[in-house]
Amino acid sequence: MKLRNCLTFWLLSAAEAHIRGSTRSLNEEHSVLVIGECTHANAVAAYQAAGKQLLKSANEVASLCSIASNFGSETVSYHDFVGDYQFTKNYFDGGTNWNYGSEDSLLGSNTGSVKRFQEYGGAKSRSLEFPKGPQGSADDVISNFENCELDTAMCCFISGSSNIDANTEVCSVDLTQAPRSNHVANGWSVYNSNKNDATYCEGFMWNGDDDNSLSNVFKGNTLFEISMHKNLSVKGRTRNVPGAPMCGCIEQMPVVTEAACTEAQEAYLFTDDPITASFTVTLDIQYRPCSTTLSNVAKLSEHVVGEGNCPSAVNDFLESRHYTLGSAWWYANPAKWMPIAGQGKQYWPNIGNSVLLESLAAANGGIGAIIWRVCTSCTRSHRNIYYKRLTAVPDMDFLEVLLNSWSSSNNEFNVDFELYSTYDDAMAGSAEKRWKFCDFDDDHGFPFECGPEGQVEDMWNDFEDGGSYAKDVAFYLKKSGDVSDVS
Repeated sequence: MKLRNCLTFWLLSAAEAHIRGSTRSLNEEHSVLVIGECTHANAVAAYQAAGKQLLKSANEVASLCSIASNFGSETVSYHDFVGDYQFTKNYFDGGTNWNYGSEDSLLGSNTGSVKRFQEYGGAKSRSLEFPKGPQGSADDVISNFENCELDTAMCCFISGSSNIDANTEVCSVDLTQAPRSNHVANGWSVYNSNKNDATYCEGFMWNGDDDNSLSNVFKGNTLFEISMHKNLSVKGRTRNVPGAPMCGCIEQMPVVTEAACTEAQEAYLFTDDPITASFTVTLDIQYRPCSTTLSNVAKLSEHVVGEGNCPSAVNDFLESRHYTLGSAWWYANPAKWMPIAGQGKQYWPNIGNSVLLESLAAANGGIGAIIWRVCTSCTRSHRNIYYKRLTAVPDMDFLEVLLNSWSSSNNEFNVDFELYSTYDDAMAGSAEKRWKFCDFDDDHGFPFECGPEGQVEDMWNDFEDGGSYAKDVAFYLKKSGDVSDVS
């Protein structure tokens, strides 16, 4: 279906665009931007700063300002330039060709209606309503911006930002907060902190207690500025965090570490047109960064948690759902354990026998070395086995002994090695916890039929023929150094 993203009003011909562009350039040459309240004093100061002279009296300026500063007297809808209720909703959810187009197309004609509204459609001079429809009545604000109890909205983009200008890490997403955006009734996601994530979030606040405040009247304009103009059309930022809308009330958005903050600023364009001999004052809303980022706003502390606070925020999120953050029992901390080899779901590339022997030689010839076999497909007694070496490892194919040919040559039970079910027992050398049975077979790998109390069959691995039940297996060598924490 062809996207109807602009009304006939916005389809300017080349001639019209040229005329409007020329007029705009002429107006800019004969215009002065007055920041702040529309008063004669502010206007005089702005003219002086521009090296010009204001020739209008205080009464004339007051009369023009009384009309220009009538906030909200003229409103415009998102659908006036987007042209489709459903497209507007889908855009803020993150599911249109604007969200998934290439950066070149987004910065080009694909978002032309956004640029035309910014330049000619009154984005700075007319109050833009929060997007409405399509659910319920066309007079209803879309679900993304319903019930913003904290008077704050935010947009998060995961594409179009480099690591340099990305500003946040995503901690968690509660899917129940935005079911009409993600179309999921329940669920959640948590994320590991990663400073390489190219995610950018930006939000804005308004005074919900004063319907006539600048921030409230122009909150729809500020949403347009951060969602469609600056970040989409100018920066090329797109795509939503999975499970969350791209833009919405902050309560519906992901928990993140940081978000930029933008606010609308009252400003007026004083224009003396020499062609028509007219003098006009028009509202010309500007935007500026807030005095602080959103992580420093106390009421938002559960949603924008601050740099470095993702782990604690994730823990709080999980605890509220009766979960706790941890590692799988078979996880080997790479700072503590060196992978030797693995197969199946525990695959690691084989480091080779020479590397293994060199690593053992560097650690007292292997005396006291601990090799951990993890087997996620084995029975409980053989999921974790710790091989503790008691004697130096000679020049032999030790890796082959472990993987495929469990031999007693230079590898005698309770002479050259001991077996344990836990790392702590292996470190302690506990005679009570030491495995009591072990046998060997050159045609099968570790540990053949060795067991904690007696013979246990079919728990041996074989990296050539696949083993028995031990199909998902990995071997790790404990690195030398501090052994107080091996998880």
